[in-house]
Parts: sequence; C-alpha cells; structure tokens
Amino acid sequence: MLVFPSAVKVRNIRLQLCRNLLMILALSIIIVNFLIFANFVIEDPITGHVQTSISGSYRWGMLNDAHLGEVTSPTCTRTDRYSFWPTASGSIRFDNFSCMAPCPEGRTHADCINQHSMSFQEGAQSSVIVTSLRQTFLKGKSSNGTDDHRTDNYLVPAASALSLDILYTLKLGTIEMSSYFDTTTVALKSDGTVWKRFDASNSHVSLTLSELLSLAGVRLDDTMPVVGRNYFPNALESSGPLARVAGLNLDIEIKCGRKPRAFFWDTAALPTEKHPDVECSLQVKTSPSFMVSVVRFESDQSVTRVRSYQGVRFTSSFSGTYKRLNLNSVLVNITTAVTFLSIPNQVIFVMAMWFLAICLESTGLLFKENSISARSVLQCQCA
Repeated sequence: MLVFPSAVKVRNIRLQLCRNLLMILALSIIIVNFLIFANFVIEDPITGHVQTSISGSYRWGMLNDAHLGEVTSPTCTRTDRYSFWPTASGSIRFDNFSCMAPCPEGRTHADCINQHSMSFQEGAQSSVIVTSLRQTFLKGKSSNGTDDHRTDNYLVPAASALSLDILYTLKLGTIEMSSYFDTTTVALKSDGTVWKRFDASNSHVSLTLSELLSLAGVRLDDTMPVVGRNYFPNALESSGPLARVAGLNLDIEIKCGRKPRAFFWDTAALPTEKHPDVECSLQVKTSPSFMVSVVRFESDQSVTRVRSYQGVRFTSSFSGTYKRLNLNSVLVNITTAVTFLSIPNQVIFVMAMWFLAICLESTGLLFKENSISARSVLQCQCA
C-alpha cells in the first residue's frame, strides 16, 4: 500500500518563494475584505424629514437695531457698489439704492418693509427665501394725471437678524425621534469643525441669517460671477453682481448617525425605546446660484406695482445611517481568513508531493518498494 507523509518540510528556495507570494495574496484578500468592504458593520438606514420656517415671533426691536447698525456702515453709505445691469442696454437695472427700515408690527407703509415681505415660504415647509433687496416697478398715473413710471431699489439690511427655525424628525427601525425632544444637533462650520451644539430641550434649532451665512463661509457682499457680467458703467465689480443683489442658494444638510464616541461593538439589536447615542450634524453649503427672487404683483384702479424680492433661498436635505457590529459577519470573516491562510501551505504540500513522486518514479524507487520510505527519499534529492 502506497503511503504518503502527513507533512513535508520544504527547503527548495523556489517553493518557499511561491508559498510566501501565495501568503501575501491571501493576506491582501483578507485585508481588502475586512477594511474596504467593511463586512463586519451593519448600516441601518435612518430616514427623516426637515422643516424650515422663519421664527414666528416678529421682534421688531431687534430687526430695527440691526437696521440702525447698518445705516452708517458701507452697506448703506456706499450703495453704488451694488449697482448691477445684467444687460448692456440697461433695460433691466438695479441701481440708485437706499436702505429700507423694517415696519413696526402691524404697520404697512411704502417707506418701510413689513413682516410678510421680509421672508417667503416656498413649498411644504421645505424652502424659505429671506429678503435682502426689494425692487419696485411702478406704472400708473400721478395725482396730476401724468404718466408715472419709476423703479425703486431698496436694500434690507435688517433681514440679517431674522431667525430660521429648523425642525427635523427621524426614524430608525421602529424608533421615532425629533430634534425638538430627543437628538443633539451639532452645527458645523464650512471646514467641518464644530461651531455649536444644540441639545434637545423642547425647542427648535434656531439660527439667524448672519449665522447661517457664516456657517456656509459666504457673505452677502461676495461677488457672484456665475450670474453674469455687470454692464453698469464704471462698475466697481464688473465680473458680476454682489450676492445681496443677485441672491444665494444655500442647502441645509442634516446627517444623523451614531455618536462619534460610541463604539460599534454593541451586538444588540435595535432597542425598542429611544436610542440614546444618535446624534445629528447640521452643515450649510452653497449651491449654484443665479438670480434668486420672488415676484409679487399689486394693482388698483390707476397704479400697477411689480415687486421683486431678491434674497437667500434655503433648501434642506436629510440623510443618515446607524452603524453597529455584525457578529455573524465577523465570525464568517474569521473562518474565511483561517481558510485562506491555510491554502498556501496546502498548495505547496501538493506541489512537493507531485515533485517527489516524479523524482521517485524517475529513479524507479516508487514501484520497487510500493511505499515511500526514508531511505528512498534520501536517495532522491531534487534541487
């Protein structure tokens, strides 16, 4: 009966090199499988919805203070830098600006801007536009019966003090949470660093327009070349209008997941009560902007007014995943790793037996002794 040895000690340099290469290949496959594909982590989706709205309370005193603080600033004293003609003929123009104050609560007048004109809700509480400029085109008859055609342009610096309330709800498995009661919101700067934490305390996440612009890393006095060239004669910024005139599109991104300090070697399934280690981040990013505006028509017997409100449009988006350890996947990967690491030795063993059999057959020892003995192996030393 032909009996093969249970183990072979390989001394051939070429076979040793082959085994080492196979071992490196097996380790590479294991590392790719573990690190790149992350098979040991389960990512449970977190779904949610974001609502944005201007703070319900009209704080005229605060808005008026913001207006008075800008009256003596370059925003109101150097209004010529905001002049913008989108066409060479000047058929459409934004020039001859003055700063408009906010109206006291309950008052509506031509020389101030009221509460309802400082912001507009678009869609189902998913988009808000905050006014930074109001343009009024007046067409009609004056008191003496002559035609009266004029265009008035007003800057609204007080809008920077308006507060945007952000409320989001989320669902993880069967668990429902909200920023109002349950989750902590971390506001991030444009470089990803933490600016402020908002703990759930039965209140909205509330940020002023100035704070939101700061988080996005933009200003209302930034130039917007993407809108188009400025054809205004002797314009200070010929490459494009300033953002206060053209408007901005900002996207509020809410991303939820497990708190960074919480490790995911918790093998328990999703709990049936409020999960304590879910945290959400808030980041404001710019998106491509052209002319951001809302147009309103007003008409009576003798006068037609077309009012265009330029400003900052806010949209919102939500995403999230909850990562936890997949113990079954870890065990499968460990078993796979052990199997892969044993393959090189098995391959070399088979190759050694094959070379040994060829060597013994060539010497005739394999068929003379019907077994592989130590004496026969010693007689067959293959380089």
